This record gives sequence, structure tokens and C-alpha cells, in this order.
Amino acid sequence: MAILVAIGDIAHFPIAKQLVGCAGLGAGVHTSGEAQRAGHITKQCRRDLRLVLIEAAWSAVNTHPYWKGEFARLYRHMCNGR
Repeated sequence: MAILVAIGDIAHFPIAKQLVGCAGLGAGVHTSGEAQRAGHITKQCRRDLRLVLIEAAWSAVNTHPYWKGEFARLYRHMCNGR
């Protein structure tokens, strides 16, 4: 219900990137000359929506085998990149 209240009509977001931007969950991009690096989430716009979506994602990771595996794969990828 909180997601529905926060976004209203889903038709306002014809592409997923717009909803991600509204929630402030997109990665910030840092550019300098020709170098480009993705940073942390932007945390812009709807804080309430961002918090609900993050809680839903953690719930999925903790209860569903597919999302648990995806999280483990992404976590390994992130840790190896540092």
C-alpha cells in the first residue's frame, strides 16, 4: 500500500528508470574527463518510497531462494571489484 500511495498511477512512469529516479535508487555517476565511475545511490526525491522498496528487497532476499542467490552473486561481484 505504501508503494501505491507514494507513486500513484504507474502510468506516470512509462519506463522503469523514471521510477528508479523518483525513488532515488539510481546510482550516481561521477565523470572526470574520459573516466566515468558509478557511485552510491542518489537518495534524491521520495525517501518514503525508497525505504519501502529497500525493505521489500531485503524481505525477498531473506525468504526467496532466487533472490537470495542473486544477492549472493552481486555481493561477490561487488566485493571482487574493490
